[in-house]
Amino acid sequence: MATNREWVFKSRPGPKGFAPSDFELRACEVPSCGENQVILATHMMSMDPTMRNAMAGEDGAARTQGSQYWGFMNWPVGSVPTWRICGVVRESKAPGFEKGDLCLAMVPWRELNAVDAENLRKVPEGLTPSACFSCLELTAQTGYCGVKYVARPKEGDVAYVSGAAGATGLIACHTFKHLGCRVIGSAGSKEKVEMLKSQGFEAFNYKEEPVIEGLKRLCPDGINVCFDNVGGETLVWSPCAAPSRSTTRGRRSAGACGTSSRPWPSA
Repeated sequence: MATNREWVFKSRPGPKGFAPSDFELRACEVPSCGENQVILATHMMSMDPTMRNAMAGEDGAARTQGSQYWGFMNWPVGSVPTWRICGVVRESKAPGFEKGDLCLAMVPWRELNAVDAENLRKVPEGLTPSACFSCLELTAQTGYCGVKYVARPKEGDVAYVSGAAGATGLIACHTFKHLGCRVIGSAGSKEKVEMLKSQGFEAFNYKEEPVIEGLKRLCPDGINVCFDNVGGETLVWSPCAAPSRSTTRGRRSAGACGTSSRPWPSA
């Protein structure tokens, strides 16, 4: 006999940070497959840093207003969160979808969901679920689209990326490089700096060297474009916000992406 389970959001983490007790796994109804639907069995769930905003309630959700996540960003206590998953089709009444197909969908955190065909996207042949959730999903699209369509660098530009060793920052770095830029990244540990250097970027540790000093040392003639992931002091002192501080060279553009340096809300 088929069974189903779901994760329930029980309590907001608050300053203590996330704990397993903030969620509860419980039994729930087994869905039936309607016309033009599939039964999707969860195989992998995307884990994204911005979930911490969703757990915080209204204050946290406000950080992401205008993003693709906006409609999913305020998790009420007692609800089953909805987020991106990769699943396997168990049953199909939708043309174009067969049992065994791997699909992406935005659905509640359940083992089984009935999903309308229009809300499904097949995983392209040859790609793994982990690839879909890393270099091809929303986190990566944020880095890629933020660089290409917001920052809009030109070949030969000098580009700066803060939070460069994270998922979004690393995609931003590679996008700048692909577009012909010299790339400088900042990160918060020696290991992260070395990882960035191993991938062909220049880098410095902002915990050991202030952003403004690191940029002046690595590019004394200034930079053209930056992609900021953290906000706060890093943004204040970066060329994104400070064109008068002799760190920009001629034309400049910026993409302001994240605010991870802000304190988490109390919720």
